[in-house]
Amino acid sequence: MGMLKKIHVERESVCMGHDCNAPNARDLEYETNELLSEFMDSVARYVLTMKNVVWSVVTSKGRAIAYLMFDEDASYKYELAIPDMKVSELTEKRIYCRYYYKGKLFDYSTEPPTEMYPECKMLLEKVKEHEKI
Repeated sequence: MGMLKKIHVERESVCMGHDCNAPNARDLEYETNELLSEFMDSVARYVLTMKNVVWSVVTSKGRAIAYLMFDEDASYKYELAIPDMKVSELTEKRIYCRYYYKGKLFDYSTEPPTEMYPECKMLLEKVKEHEKI
């Protein structure tokens, strides 16, 4: 077992009652040789588990590194947005988790409806298109 390191994580609030705990920050530990693909389990335990949502995991500069997709059973899958690498090789040691759901692409500044991207059938595709803005 290698030495444990920490990465600072914050997430969006998902309801008014949740806002009173904002900024919902925590330091997550990872092993020196742990890959991003392995670290996604820690991130999935950190974000709120809900049905039919996507959490976008981004750096402090807004660059997506992964997406967590929770289905109707609140089980999750992940998709890396960058090549798999050691968590320790990330240049930034801060990540932020953005929340999206089917009714709207949840962004406090614009909140565009998912209908903005009719060419995209899946919520994850809509999230990816929205984040290109």
